[in-house]
Amino acid sequence: MPLIIRKNWLVLMVPLGMLVIATAAVFYPQHRVLQEHSVRISEKEEVLERELAQAARLPELIEEVEEMRRQYHNLDRRLPNQQELGEFLREITMNLPSDELLSDRIEPGNPKREELFQTLPIRMQLQGRYLSLVDFLRHIERMERLARVDTLAMEAQPDCDELKIDMRLNIYFLGD
Repeated sequence: MPLIIRKNWLVLMVPLGMLVIATAAVFYPQHRVLQEHSVRISEKEEVLERELAQAARLPELIEEVEEMRRQYHNLDRRLPNQQELGEFLREITMNLPSDELLSDRIEPGNPKREELFQTLPIRMQLQGRYLSLVDFLRHIERMERLARVDTLAMEAQPDCDELKIDMRLNIYFLGD
């Protein structure tokens, strides 16, 4: 082969060799890194789609929580371990004069065991005006102690504008 052709081949081989070396040293490692990043991006997109689907349920869950709060607004009321009848009766009777009700009789019944708690019925016979009774019932509702009116009967007195009131309250406690 003539010398000029050999030199031309040599001149052509040097850039071609540099191209091969550049491809091997730069392109393949960068291509591998690019593929790894593409895989990570697709994984993150899948995670994002799942989390977006979960986040779409968030307003529905917030509404459910609010409904439960409305439904169980009195759950923070106290359910003591014992009857604490004396304290309860003291609080009730202390409030009667401020409600302008007269107590004819307050008599506790026998405790009754339920599945998770015990109830103690208390029968009360009172005398007073209707609005005084309403205030008294509001007081019972606001008490820290959990108590509920089981029965309520009212009878108008013929000689005055007062009512004769017969009610049964239940107080709740955990018991033994």
